[in-house]
Amino acid sequence: MSQATKIPTPLVPGQAPALLVIDVQQGLFRKSTPIYRAEPLLNTLTALIERAHAAGVPVIYIQHASAKVLPFGSADWQLHPRLQPGADDLVVHKQHGNAFEDTPLHAELTGRGTGRVIVTGLVTQRAASFRTAASRPPVSAGWRWATRSRWRPMGIRAIAKKRRR
Repeated sequence: MSQATKIPTPLVPGQAPALLVIDVQQGLFRKSTPIYRAEPLLNTLTALIERAHAAGVPVIYIQHASAKVLPFGSADWQLHPRLQPGADDLVVHKQHGNAFEDTPLHAELTGRGTGRVIVTGLVTQRAASFRTAASRPPVSAGWRWATRSRWRPMGIRAIAKKRRR
């Protein structure tokens, strides 16, 4: 962001970051096997989302529906109460394990000029699959991916610092 004009500095097309928050839904916190360290996880997620918003990074919530565990529209299907998507955030509904399959996610990321995807949430290893049955090459071709273990080198803090320069 330009300090003189307070106008966001445009990102180079194809290099913009986006934050995916995957499957953080009430029903997954109510299962017989509890979410490991649920409270610290939620604290980390909300802090990361706040940093993304502050840096102008799009936040995309992925919300799963399945007849057995998370029926569409049910209380279990709802996002965790600590996560409240803002007016500029996007919510993508999925019915398959892969968030790209039969959803507008790929088109949304491409349309936003996304080149870096930061993945967080629950069941991320399946929802952010690099391939779908119908996609060859992988739908993620050309994107840089960061998962929880890589937040430090290329997380929101680093992105925000780059944008301020």
